[in-house]
Amino acid sequence: MGRTDNAKRNLIWGFIQKIVSVLIPFVSRTIMIYVLGMEYIGLNSLFASILSMLSFAELGIGSALVFSMYKPIADGDDDKVCALLAFYRRCYIVIGTIIVGCGLVILPFLDKFITGDVPSDTNIYVLFLIYLFNNAVGYFLFAYKQSILIASQRIDLVSKVNLIVSFFLNVLQIAALLIFRSYYAFIIILPVSTCVSNLWIAYVTKEHYPQYICKGMIGKEEIKVIAEKVGGLLCQKIGNIVLCNVDAIVISSFLGLRILGIYNGYFYVISTLMGFLYIIQQTLIPSVGNSIAKESKEKNYKDFSKFQYIYMWIVSWCSVCLLVLFQPFIGMWQGTENMLGIEIAVLMTWYFFVYKMGDMSYVYKEAIGLWWQGKYIPLISSMVNLVLNISLVQIIGLPGIIISTIISAICVNTPFGSRVLFKHYFNSNKLWLRFLRDVFIWFVKCLVCCGITWICVSPVGNGIIGMAIKAFACIIIPNLLLLAFNFKNAEFKEAFAFGMGIIKRKSKRRKSMSNMNQKCFTVSNIRTEIRGGWSYLTCDFNVEGMTSPFQEETMWFAMKEENKDMLSKDSYNAFFLVPLYLGMFYHAKVKIEGKVSRKLYRNMMDYGQQILKNFSPDLDFTEVEVEGFTEGNISEKKLIGTGISCGVDSLSTIYDRFAKEQDADYKLNSLFIFNCGTHGDYENSKTQQRFIDRYELNKTAAEDMNLPIYQVNSNLHAFTHKIAEQKLGYFAIYSCILSMGNNIKKYYLASSYSYDELMEFHNQSHDFDMAEYTESYLVPLIQTENTEMVLDGAQYKRSEKTANIAGWDIAQKHLNVCIVPENGVHNCSCCSKCMRTLMPLEAMGKLDEFSEVFDLDVYRKNSHKNKVMIMASYKKEGFATDNVDFLISHGVQMPGKMEVFTYKTVHTMKIYGRRILGNKFYDGIKHIIQK
Repeated sequence: MGRTDNAKRNLIWGFIQKIVSVLIPFVSRTIMIYVLGMEYIGLNSLFASILSMLSFAELGIGSALVFSMYKPIADGDDDKVCALLAFYRRCYIVIGTIIVGCGLVILPFLDKFITGDVPSDTNIYVLFLIYLFNNAVGYFLFAYKQSILIASQRIDLVSKVNLIVSFFLNVLQIAALLIFRSYYAFIIILPVSTCVSNLWIAYVTKEHYPQYICKGMIGKEEIKVIAEKVGGLLCQKIGNIVLCNVDAIVISSFLGLRILGIYNGYFYVISTLMGFLYIIQQTLIPSVGNSIAKESKEKNYKDFSKFQYIYMWIVSWCSVCLLVLFQPFIGMWQGTENMLGIEIAVLMTWYFFVYKMGDMSYVYKEAIGLWWQGKYIPLISSMVNLVLNISLVQIIGLPGIIISTIISAICVNTPFGSRVLFKHYFNSNKLWLRFLRDVFIWFVKCLVCCGITWICVSPVGNGIIGMAIKAFACIIIPNLLLLAFNFKNAEFKEAFAFGMGIIKRKSKRRKSMSNMNQKCFTVSNIRTEIRGGWSYLTCDFNVEGMTSPFQEETMWFAMKEENKDMLSKDSYNAFFLVPLYLGMFYHAKVKIEGKVSRKLYRNMMDYGQQILKNFSPDLDFTEVEVEGFTEGNISEKKLIGTGISCGVDSLSTIYDRFAKEQDADYKLNSLFIFNCGTHGDYENSKTQQRFIDRYELNKTAAEDMNLPIYQVNSNLHAFTHKIAEQKLGYFAIYSCILSMGNNIKKYYLASSYSYDELMEFHNQSHDFDMAEYTESYLVPLIQTENTEMVLDGAQYKRSEKTANIAGWDIAQKHLNVCIVPENGVHNCSCCSKCMRTLMPLEAMGKLDEFSEVFDLDVYRKNSHKNKVMIMASYKKEGFATDNVDFLISHGVQMPGKMEVFTYKTVHTMKIYGRRILGNKFYDGIKHIIQK
């Protein structure tokens, strides 16, 4: 789905969840007022504010981590996402511990925050501990999992879970109030619901994104970037916490729990409205973040202006409703004895407007990650608010609390907060001044709408009928006035066109769902071209009936000009598999204006589509229209090939099918290296250089074997990475092979997994890794009359492959397995892949034979530590289990359980030490200890 689709879906479910989470707690709160009394409302508000203050320990890590996940999720970099998730989990355990510690420190001083009496039948210390447990337990119980859903623009899933949990929570709390008439019974249900919610969200995340698990470590540079973001968020977090929660604490400390409870009723109303608007903000942030990454600043400013205009219209209308309906509603709800003066209603309306007028700049700053640049603004604003709070409450009482917040928002938050966005992203002081001017104009418009609407409804009484009349007037009068003020504005026309566009797209989607032929991918105009010493096999890729999700309008394969005859231009076989998958994913028909292999077409249409549909729930059957079928036409070359990467899988296949093979009909005579996704993103400038470096490395190995090596370049990963490399990237590899179909008789695909592992991890790879899920039965279907593809290597486990090539001189000279190679090509000798290759070699006594390609000193330094770590993953992870079984079978003494446990404990403490103390301070202490 596109950004608009995700935003709309998130918005709908966010509103549904908010409506339920407002209405039922409203009933619960009302029952509490009449069953227990207003003091309990005040007590509830006080504890919530104190514990919200403690959440400063989160430091904004959640926002920084979600921001860091946007790009790797969009690029299909699952390993990086997993590493970020693991880092997030470790951080949250530390945060939860800090919150518990700070809460226990505050516990003895609770009575200092309350003026006057507390309810006689309650122990505030016991109640606070229950609140503290509820606040902290989420950090220890999978709270980090929610970040995956947020970064993947699936907030709707979170909303659905919260909707159901919130409903049953409040039903149980209402029942507890009515049956037991006890605040203890009411509050003890809260931590139970928090545990259920977190466990459920963790389950939903695993179901939808099983590929994301806590594993791996992020690099120092990535930690530095996150630390910078968190540093910026720290002041913002502290500032926002103080700004939002200090009011309740000051009111309780100076005016008492009853006044706080009554005030909280007014604040409950505006916070409910703010909650609905917050849904709009949170829904927009992932979509805006996606747009920031892909669109120009001019396009993003245009979108910002449009969203700001629509949002301020909504805020102005809500402000009018608040002013007119505040007092009648509070009187009906809490009783006239629990009402405050009209001046409070006016101030709270003003509070709402000024607090929300800068929200859209916040949305864009959050999506861009401009936390560091404006780090002091929330802190300054909160300090201004705190000082004015304490000063004014002693002079004019409760109005002083509200006025202090309004002053801090007008003088600090909005002008300087928006300044960060316009200075550091839009790079325009002029646009910033225009923004402030527009906000002021909206304030004037809102003031006029409030005044006219108030005058119009002032003769109407309060009661239920009177309130209904006033509510109807609030729907009609302010919107007519705003329309009169704005209908000639260019911004109004832009916003109107945006709304109509959504309606039209919705109508169009409904029509296309009933008739898939409205959406079509057309592949046409196959041709060969010579550019820059490369021969290109190209076709046009046209998208009809939907906005194209791709920047590329052609698909191509390229080989060196001297190999131009290798490319097969008499069929569209090479352009069949990827468009088929895309058609299934986007629910579009595929039209190929040319011929394809009858065998390939029938295999994929009759059997392959069902396999793919079983693999991913995002896929559905589609129609593929072709102009006809080709006959077999193998050239005289009759190549038998495989890919070369000089990894264990690759070299094992080459050793078996070349060095050991005697049958000429099965013996390799050609090697290939493809650039279609495995070397990086198509848009990344480093990808091509990485491909060239690896080609040169593999070329040397091919020359030593006296085998030709062919390069095939392609832009298919510009299409496949839009979905995910591990889901669709294998089709790009198969397509590269088919691009030379007239010349390749047989092609061996080196499998990474044994048949046992393919069966064992089959279900775990659902909707994640297409090769691990399907290759054993999908690859045999990808055949043409000319070309046979054979899955090779599945008869071995990884350690057995290492043993297979251990005595081969080519492997001893050229083996390259590293996932973090220095200079892009050389083995680091300490990463997980290097280790799982070197440990079997050491067990067989073959380590010294590989000294040319590995740094054995580095390996030996890290060997024991890695044996401990694979023992920790034994029976949990396939490669670790294979390594351990192989080492034990060769008589290697493995670390014991106590050593594994001790190592993991110490290692975890080291990680937390760095996170808490910081690298510089931690390294300083470590240096002192070592000296």
